[in-house]
Amino acid sequence: MPDRLDSDMAEHVHRYLQGMGIRVITKHKPFEIIGNEKIGSVNFNNLTLPADILLFGTDFMPEVALAKRAGFDIDEHGININEKARVLKGGKAVEGVFASGACAQVINKATGKEHGMKPLYG
Repeated sequence: MPDRLDSDMAEHVHRYLQGMGIRVITKHKPFEIIGNEKIGSVNFNNLTLPADILLFGTDFMPEVALAKRAGFDIDEHGININEKARVLKGGKAVEGVFASGACAQVINKATGKEHGMKPLYG
């Protein structure tokens, strides 16, 4: 869940779940979910594990091609915006054009660092 937790917080969650006896598997794609009325096991190609519950965490990449074609400022964090969520073009806010959510870069109030999802460029 890189868009929800940074690595040090993810490690706390991981240890907490393991402490409860939950096996956490990351960076593996399930090949097959086995069971009829309820889940019985999950096959990760060469590894099949019994399971009572399966939680999926998925990454997604926001599409910013339209904003790029419109000439808006874009970087590795998404569409550049100001503190009022106005889209920037040439470093200046565009009146009446806003961006938010996964496609827009944000500045973390606590750290002052920019972050966001890495956008897809079309």
